[in-house]
Amino acid sequence: MAAQALGLLIASAQKTYPTQNAKVQQLGAVIARLDRFLKLYSQRADGSRQLLRQAVVAVHDGIWAGRGAQLQN
Repeated sequence: MAAQALGLLIASAQKTYPTQNAKVQQLGAVIARLDRFLKLYSQRADGSRQLLRQAVVAVHDGIWAGRGAQLQN
């Protein structure tokens, strides 16, 4: 019985990880595109770009606490 439960748990994880990984990659691409558009807009968008970067760092640190985020301008 325990082996069957473990097998179901592993099968569930194998289905969930690729989906979550694809969503994280897609979100990263959207954030990068938004940052690029804000950079092209003008220097007036620099404040918004900085807020975007701070938000990304906060979410990153909330998910992967203890590892920190190192973003370069």
